[in-house]
Amino acid sequence: ARYLGLWYEIATSPSQQQPACAGTTAEYSLIDESTIGVTNQCYLGSLEGRLNSIEGTARPIDDTFARLLVDLGFGFEAPYTVIDLVETADDEPYSYATVSAAGFQYWILSRTPQIPDDVYTELLERLEERGADSTRLVRTEQPVD
Repeated sequence: ARYLGLWYEIATSPSQQQPACAGTTAEYSLIDESTIGVTNQCYLGSLEGRLNSIEGTARPIDDTFARLLVDLGFGFEAPYTVIDLVETADDEPYSYATVSAAGFQYWILSRTPQIPDDVYTELLERLEERGADSTRLVRTEQPVD
């Protein structure tokens, strides 16, 4: 429940599936006890570009709910793992997360379109500690608060 809701993509390792996107977001909602709704959106080319949206589902593959199989309608389920979460007080939603697909694609996510530089640096360092090459990540253009 603390992971559900709207996330802004702060940085990603570039991929062919997401060319020239700005203002990228992912929204997760609970469909039922074993299915999560996924809505990914971005603006093509710039924040003023055409809105591109795709919907799908995710299902947890174990009781940690950190490992998911995501189906975006391409005929297969892709494995995604939430590899890092920044804890918040009590049962508040998580503020920041890092997600990996197959250990080579990464996303840094935030509940806000901008994050403090020290938090971003810390998330990159934590990614490096996991053996990932954080220099591959590029910042995603997001609206300024």
